[in-house]
Amino acid sequence: MDLFCDECIAYTREADPVSRAERWERHVIPRALWQSGGAVTERKDPRMGSVLLYVPACACDEAGWSPREGDLILRGRDEEAADFASLQKRGVYTVVSAAEHRYGSPALHHWEVCAR
Repeated sequence: MDLFCDECIAYTREADPVSRAERWERHVIPRALWQSGGAVTERKDPRMGSVLLYVPACACDEAGWSPREGDLILRGRDEEAADFASLQKRGVYTVVSAAEHRYGSPALHHWEVCAR
């Protein structure tokens, strides 16, 4: 049984170096453990948001995503969103903290991402 059975989409904000126009880069994360609701709020940690996401480091590497504050996360797999407004309507979460845990066995390497 695979513990990381959820899929999610992450969007990172990028700025075009020439035009300075803002764009969102989409990353498909095929494996993650998504916790929300009571499982998160019981921790009583103010840094925690309403979603706690554990992602294997190899899944982040394959997707080309290094989580950082301000990234957007959607649960599940979807078609590419046309614009930021459509993401907001779909219940997107904003990353408030991300911690990389690459120690011990490579099988244990993961990212811990908190979002609201």
